[in-house]
Amino acid sequence: MSAMKFRFVLVCFACVMLCAQMAFADGTDPHTGNSGEGAGAGKSASEPAKVAEKKASGKSDPKKIEQGKYSKSTKKAGSKNSSSRKKSKKSKKGKGSEDKASLQVAFSAEEIERYRAMPFETWESPRETSTIGLPIEPGFAQPYPYENLLRQYDGNNCRHRGLDIGTVGEKNGGMGTVVNAVVKSKITLIGKTGGDIGEFGRLDKRTGEGIRTGRKYPRQILVPGYGLVYPLSLDYGRWRSGTVVVTKVLEGPLKDYTIRYMHLATVRPDLKVGDIVEAGEHLALMGSTAVMDSPPHVHIDMETPTGARDDLAPYIGLKETKSHCRSSKNSKKSSKSTKKSSKNAKKSTKSSKSSGASKTVSSTGVTKRSRASYVQGSKPAVAPETRELQR
Repeated sequence: MSAMKFRFVLVCFACVMLCAQMAFADGTDPHTGNSGEGAGAGKSASEPAKVAEKKASGKSDPKKIEQGKYSKSTKKAGSKNSSSRKKSKKSKKGKGSEDKASLQVAFSAEEIERYRAMPFETWESPRETSTIGLPIEPGFAQPYPYENLLRQYDGNNCRHRGLDIGTVGEKNGGMGTVVNAVVKSKITLIGKTGGDIGEFGRLDKRTGEGIRTGRKYPRQILVPGYGLVYPLSLDYGRWRSGTVVVTKVLEGPLKDYTIRYMHLATVRPDLKVGDIVEAGEHLALMGSTAVMDSPPHVHIDMETPTGARDDLAPYIGLKETKSHCRSSKNSKKSSKSTKKSSKNAKKSTKSSKSSGASKTVSSTGVTKRSRASYVQGSKPAVAPETRELQR
């Protein structure tokens, strides 16, 4: 028995030694399982097992792993993505810098402050006879020179129910010149482009020039008493008036009438709602806000206390320009019939077809008139005299 035990112990010892030799040959500690050469050796020894497991489980592509292209392709993809991100960041930065550059002021701060400190420039509005030789009603004044009249009052039922007086002057295409009040009145509203942008639109604050009807106009100008002025806008706004001044007449034949001045560059800085302006008093500057498809001009219209439009021309030294368009009675009847039920609408359309065979239905149209129809034209225009208005 003792001999057999001794043999058994020798066999066990031999097995232990064999296992120890195999373990040391793999480079791991038989007690701790760690590599004798450090953490890197342990990882390198365990990597083949992990790759084999991945191959067996199918989590990765064996071809890419065998060819050694898996890590390279991911690195290339990562480098491409990072480069594209860098390019996009650069492009975004470039766009932002371009936007900022386009929104930069074209003048120095010293120039702007110097112009703002200057007295307002204005011109003496004719009070008895306009610059084209037509009489002006007592208590009224010519609001702007008449060398460039664009459009007349078309009538109360027409589309264009006011006067369009175009810019004059070589500097800045006439923008920034003075618009004066027509009659003594009280300011009831001042709407500014760039203020309430939903109602009156956005100012065009970019540098350079904007184009209106093929001609270039500066987007930024310097005006004495104002400093930096933006005379153009980017859109119409709900009012489609641009910068606007609404006044209520206080005396004379048009008492309680409303007179509006639209498409202005800006309003005189010291004016506010509730102020009273005299006839011929400096009111605002000529501009082109909410004007996209016509030359810069000021639109002046007049509204009666009952809400109807009327012609201002004969009061301010122009010929009367009333009612140049007509709206058909049949169109009014058809518009009323649309408010009825569908059955009545069908009956009305049938009756209109039967009765309208002998009648001609004319749609609303505007009879265009020449400039000579509301301007005398025989007398040459007189250039307005300029002066300074102290604040």
